[in-house]
Order: sequence, then C-alpha cells, then structure tokens
Amino acid sequence: RDVERSRGLGDVYKRQYEISKDQKESWKHYHICDKDHIAIIMFFPIIWIFSGGFKTLTEFTTSCNFIPKNFTLENYAYIFLHSNLLLYVRNTVLLMLGTTAGTLISSSLVAYPLARMDFKGKKVIFSIIIATMMIPNIALIIPQYIMFGKIGWLDSLLPMIIPACFAYPYNVFLFRQYFRSIPKELDESCLLYTSPSPRDLS
Repeated sequence: RDVERSRGLGDVYKRQYEISKDQKESWKHYHICDKDHIAIIMFFPIIWIFSGGFKTLTEFTTSCNFIPKNFTLENYAYIFLHSNLLLYVRNTVLLMLGTTAGTLISSSLVAYPLARMDFKGKKVIFSIIIATMMIPNIALIIPQYIMFGKIGWLDSLLPMIIPACFAYPYNVFLFRQYFRSIPKELDESCLLYTSPSPRDLS
C-alpha cells in the first residue's frame, strides 16, 4: 500500500510539474509577444517620420498614407544643399561627448569618496549637495547668462559643456547609490592585487 501510495503521489507531483511547466512556457510566449508589440508601438513614430521624408509637402500635410504615393528625395536633397546639416551634426556630437565625459568623470570622483570612504563631515557634505537640488533651474538662467556673457562664452558650446564638468547633484546622487550597491569585498580584493583608490574606481 505504501508503494502504491508513493506512486500515486509521484503521479500527482508529475502532473503538477507538467502543468506548471506549460504555464511557464505560455507565460514566456506571452511576454515575448508583449515586448514585440511594445517595440512596434515605440518605433512607429520614428518609422512614420522617416517615411514622411519621402513624401511631397502636399501629401505629407493632407494624406495619412504610411507608404508615400509620390516617392521623392527632394526633402533630403534640400536639407543637404540648403542647410547647415553638417554643422548641426558636429555640434550635437561635440555636445554629447563633452557633457558625457564631464559628467562621468566629475560626478564619479565626487560620489566615490561619499560612498566608499569614511571621513568626518561626509553626511554633511552629501546633505549640502542634495540640498542644492531644491534650487529651481529657472532661478539660475539670468545669473548664468550674465556670467557667461562677461566671460565671453556666449554663442558657443562651452556654457553647456563646462558646467557638466562640475558634478551635477543629481548625477552625484545616482553614482553614490550605485557605488553603495557594490560589495566592499571587491574593494578589498582590489587592494590585495592592485594599488588602492584610483584603480579601484576604474
């Protein structure tokens, strides 16, 4: 009887396992389909604008067709011949690289000691940095404009790149939280096999 009972329980557990396995597979396929639909919805405006570039102005403003009826390249030819497209691309690349590099270097250097080192006044310094986030950006526009005008930085990319090299408080907060999520055992292993701090940060 015990053998039969164990076999019966084994069959029950086997059926439950097969049912749960089938449910997991169906749920997995549902998630994949759901992600595909979300991706299509997210990329649809980009595809719509791209297809609109091959339409005439009249068709673009009056028609809702996804595929252009009167296919034309005049819009792109006009952009390259009658606008400063290369200048816009250059400014975008310089601004992107400058602000990204300045933010990564400055914010990480400020956040690392606040997250991994122990010294007096650490909490006070971090509180002051976070308190500056309460100052609205709109209140700083006119003073910054006057300051950049006196320095001679107007009509240049410097007012947007240089401030990123001085550690924005929000970025410092994000870096600090990320550094705190890393186990300190990794720091100790770095101290055993390499030189301290600067290489630890890298």
